Amino acid sequence: MMLNKCTERIWVLPPDPATDRPSLGYIQGDRHRVMVDAGNSPAHALLFFQALEAQGLPQPNLCVLTHSHWDHTYGLAELRHRGVYTIACRKTQEDLQNMALWSWTEEAVADRLRRGLDVPFCTTMILEEYGTYDALEIVPADLVFEDLLTLDLGGITLNLHQINGPHTPDGVLVHIPEEKTLFLGDADGNPLLRVPARQFLEELSNLRKVLESLNPLQVIPGHGPPETFEDTLVEMEASAKEAAQELYRIPYHEAPLP
Repeated sequence: MMLNKCTERIWVLPPDPATDRPSLGYIQGDRHRVMVDAGNSPAHALLFFQALEAQGLPQPNLCVLTHSHWDHTYGLAELRHRGVYTIACRKTQEDLQNMALWSWTEEAVADRLRRGLDVPFCTTMILEEYGTYDALEIVPADLVFEDLLTLDLGGITLNLHQINGPHTPDGVLVHIPEEKTLFLGDADGNPLLRVPARQFLEELSNLRKVLESLNPLQVIPGHGPPETFEDTLVEMEASAKEAAQELYRIPYHEAPLP
């Protein structure tokens, strides 16, 4: 799989829904190179690095995480092995530290499902990706920030905005103003667990206000191809209309698996 060039300084490894692999971004500054999200496994991260090498792009020295969910973070072990420093917001770091303590026996997985700490979609996709829970290695980030962090990569700026969005309370928007591009992660997506429709609408509205203040031309979602900001707003409006007609959001993991 090849990286797709989005701007003169930004590339993306496309997502793969077969095992819920998200998009992985690459931002090239004059002094620093940044990977956006760590992948859902060391194998996913390795595919990213192999694509970089095949296209003559240098390895990133930094990685930023858009949130803590497994598909965006369980590749961190491969990054640590390669000496790539990872940046996360404090809530993401706390989630990673908690997950690093999880047991992955069948009994422990079933117990987390019963207690609502995990969802069937995720545990199913983890097995599809890894083949076994025994191979999981969860590691925390190296650097932690709160609210806002700006990085000067050399010739290009990276702004990390922490936001409590509808998908997760630890969302991070990755904005590159010079390229008029924003990595959205899953910030506008459905929550993994049920939440009241009013809460979903409030969080979606707050997210929209932040996005409109940043006003990118191009948005790169966590599980889809790059799109215009106008397309992102249309999708968010559709989600808002749907939520307004129901008491609770129906999480995507409750939909029948193909």
